[in-house]
Amino acid sequence: MQPPRPLSPGSPLASPAAIRSLPPWPDVPRDQLSVDFFVAAPALRPFITGYNVYGVFGPDAGKRELYFPGWTTIRFSFPQSPWRVRYGRGAVETVMPAAVFGPSASDLETDSVLAGISVGFVVTPLGMARLLPVAADRLAGRLTPLGALWADADALLDQIAALPDAASLPGFLDAMLLARLGPPHRDAPLVAELARLLVDQHDIETPRICAHLGCSPATLRRLSRRHFGFAPKLLLRRSRFLKSLFAIIGQDQGRWAQLIDASYTDQSHFIRDCREFLNCTPGEFLRRERPMTMLSLKRRAEVLGAPLVALHPPPR
Repeated sequence: MQPPRPLSPGSPLASPAAIRSLPPWPDVPRDQLSVDFFVAAPALRPFITGYNVYGVFGPDAGKRELYFPGWTTIRFSFPQSPWRVRYGRGAVETVMPAAVFGPSASDLETDSVLAGISVGFVVTPLGMARLLPVAADRLAGRLTPLGALWADADALLDQIAALPDAASLPGFLDAMLLARLGPPHRDAPLVAELARLLVDQHDIETPRICAHLGCSPATLRRLSRRHFGFAPKLLLRRSRFLKSLFAIIGQDQGRWAQLIDASYTDQSHFIRDCREFLNCTPGEFLRRERPMTMLSLKRRAEVLGAPLVALHPPPR
């Protein structure tokens, strides 16, 4: 397996392409924020979590947003001005029109909010080896031009822009991804079971996972990095934190200690994890106004069954 080409600051792949015209889709409002999610074809559901279309227009388009730690996302963007993001405490990067957002163990914050239309889908850990030619840990915590991995990235942008409406996207993307789907990876049964454990189980540690999967610690580390992007302990901590964060949303702070995962020694332990994964305290997170983030969580739960990518249960 070949790693992606290194990107120098002056290389064509490192420089975002010119701003592209907006797709003339009548089902994406031009006067307000909009988020639509679409279910993928059954044959693709183990490998992607569904499709999304963000329309960022209207008075809320200028607000800074935060996106949660998650899996790899492939995104095709048609912004009206350059769109910049930052992983955690890292450097600000300008998003390419066709980009791979690598798996993350930190928040992804917009420095200047995308005004325009963006189309994307999340590649699950089980889908990494079927759809992308690199290991997840080679993409983790950074942006990569999709053209470094798929030679037809620019052509896909043009084809998406030429669709008559957003409702045509699922059929187009289903056909494109089914044609691109590679053969099953030898790790697939272990990856699927580890993905299920991360969503379903609480207070689990790596020795118990190894015993459950019937693998050695070295094998667990290898498949965690190859397919998920991170070492097992970090995956478990991220999963525990996100479950706990969503348990306290809308709840009085006095109840947090009863709602967060029992493996947290105390509330300050949870707050430290929040600073690591979201670069803020839970209180700061809950007080900030993020209209697009909250709309996305709501719509994703309605259509795909889970508000957050990292908590999306794999198909059984």
